[in-house]
Amino acid sequence: MIRKRIGGKPRSFFRKINWKILFFRFYLKILDERAKICYNKIQLILNLNRRRSMQERQTRQKSIIYDALKTLDHPTATEVYGYVHERHPSVSRATVFRVLGGFAQTGRALELRMAGSDVRYDYNTCRHYHVHCRRCGRVADVLMPADFPVRESVKDSCGFSIENFQIEFLGLCPACRQCAEVDTPAS
Repeated sequence: MIRKRIGGKPRSFFRKINWKILFFRFYLKILDERAKICYNKIQLILNLNRRRSMQERQTRQKSIIYDALKTLDHPTATEVYGYVHERHPSVSRATVFRVLGGFAQTGRALELRMAGSDVRYDYNTCRHYHVHCRRCGRVADVLMPADFPVRESVKDSCGFSIENFQIEFLGLCPACRQCAEVDTPAS
């Protein structure tokens, strides 16, 4: 009888407790693994949200570059850098290029890729077109009616579903045209 009782409790009691302890230890390991997976997923989501909020964050450099973009007329990234660097020498060239690319991706600015010239940026994101001077490279806005039926005519003639389009007009600006008239005397 003495062997069956340990400290006043029967051995079967300790067997039940050992089984429960083993069960809970096993169950806690499973819960721990699931908790780690959930924790990792939560951390991933938080990191993604943190990165998004950092990308969309309005910094002093971004506001300086956007002001330069509004001040200059269809500038290249190098022109924006020159303008910003005169006023704020601490802003680096890489920052200007990176921020302008971010503006183009988020829709805060248009990226103009014109034949034979560097990429230019336009802060005016409304639907409009551009005229490009062949001689000096100047770019100006062309305002046309919004109901200009380009999409429908292309869809009717080719069958394409048009997602976006860009129309570029080429010519000579008034200053270059005047220089061309002075260079070639009338006969």
